[in-house]
Amino acid sequence: MATILGARAVSLEKEIGSLEAGKRADLIAVSLDQPHAAPMYDVYSQLVYALKASDVGDVMVNGRWIVRERRSLTLDWPAIAAKAGEFAPGSRPASGGRRSTRPRAGSAFGSPCRP
Repeated sequence: MATILGARAVSLEKEIGSLEAGKRADLIAVSLDQPHAAPMYDVYSQLVYALKASDVGDVMVNGRWIVRERRSLTLDWPAIAAKAGEFAPGSRPASGGRRSTRPRAGSAFGSPCRP
């Protein structure tokens, strides 16, 4: 109900908001067989408060599967790993030798940034 009402609120109920032929479909399939998924009193509360990202097994976006059985169908893992390797300690940054000026994760909480 929340999905179709949200679609109506933005005048998109003819395109989204329910699973019907011709509409765009985004959906996920979640596993409920883990201890943290029980007991099931309210499905909406369970989805929001108890389930985790690791409980998601399948993802469809705009009618196209992008994750099946917890495996990405759209990402190029070797290319991602190669790019991540460029940022490994001791490697030379792609920026021509200069390090990023972005603050480190801890600096947002007031802890000092250390090189």
